[in-house]
Amino acid sequence: MRHKNEINALQQRIKGGQDEQKKNRSLDLEKLLQKYQNIKKELEIKQKMDKLAFEGQFTNKGSSNQSVYMSQM
Repeated sequence: MRHKNEINALQQRIKGGQDEQKKNRSLDLEKLLQKYQNIKKELEIKQKMDKLAFEGQFTNKGSSNQSVYMSQM
């Protein structure tokens, strides 16, 4: 009887360790996914800002070129 109790206690400890490991893995996965989403969002914002700045260069140059053209007429 004592042997069975020891085996049951050991099995419960193993199961508890496995459950805790699953919980920790799940939390780690959630953290990684959140980090990925944050980095992705930052990159998307940066890309939009770079695109706007790039397009703005041509818009500003185009309007100044038009002014020069119009003044030459």
